[in-house]
Amino acid sequence: HDPRTGSPVDINIIKAQSPNTYRYLSEFKEELEKRSLHKLWGKGNPFYAVYGIGPYTFYPYKVVWKRVSGKISGKAEFSAAVMGKVNDKFVGSKIIMPYEKLMLIPLKDEKEAHYVTAVLNSSIVQAVVASYLVEQSISDITKRIKVPKFDSKNALHVTLSELSQKAHKLARKHREEKDE
Repeated sequence: HDPRTGSPVDINIIKAQSPNTYRYLSEFKEELEKRSLHKLWGKGNPFYAVYGIGPYTFYPYKVVWKRVSGKISGKAEFSAAVMGKVNDKFVGSKIIMPYEKLMLIPLKDEKEAHYVTAVLNSSIVQAVVASYLVEQSISDITKRIKVPKFDSKNALHVTLSELSQKAHKLARKHREEKDE
């Protein structure tokens, strides 16, 4: 998909510039054409098109959380995290594409992403999430909770961002030490 438009890249461009990718995708052409979304929205789109893609998909930072439905139990089941670019020694810097079951807020600024994550992980938001009834879905929490716009001159916003960054570093270190 084109990062500027979110549209699928023309099949002739893929064949010419990425023949291995084209061959790989072609192995699954039949299965990809059978997808219900492709049948519904696929008219005029190539078999390898992914739906729900837009320029926001290619933003360098994403605040993500699992879709949640139903009442939250006593333990913390709602949590947000920042996904950023990954630097890989073989392919260089690349954008992360989250799993389809994750909700996301796309952002261009890392500090803002950590600020939003800190707000979403706050005890106040946890209480709001826990208050929903079983029948209600809170998949798009941003429709229910208005996060104040990040202000890099606001000391509280900066502190929340820094704390989120520290928490992410500690989680990464813990995961690496546990080899998980």
